[in-house]
Amino acid sequence: VEFCNVTISHRHNGHDEAIITQIRLPTTSWNGRLQAVGGGGFIAGLFGYMFIAMDAAIAEGYAATSTNAGIYATDINGGDAYTWASLEPGNVDTHRVEDFAYRSLGD
Repeated sequence: VEFCNVTISHRHNGHDEAIITQIRLPTTSWNGRLQAVGGGGFIAGLFGYMFIAMDAAIAEGYAATSTNAGIYATDINGGDAYTWASLEPGNVDTHRVEDFAYRSLGD
């Protein structure tokens, strides 16, 4: 599948994060529509099979987009939010949870 890749990375001051948004634009036969691709449960996009889903959307003429929601691939443990949503046992990392829940989609 041929596409133009636009990748944007941004951070919030004072926080150890990198919110990455990727947009893949078909170079031919764009159908004028956008397909957002994401994970399930506590996994955002931009991991493993999500790239295959984005390529499939492009093959159908869609522009495709996804975000890691500030969660790094190394933080994913079978879809368990505990590995990335807590600073330590009993101490929730509210900034990262807010990134995942809404901030990464609105920035």
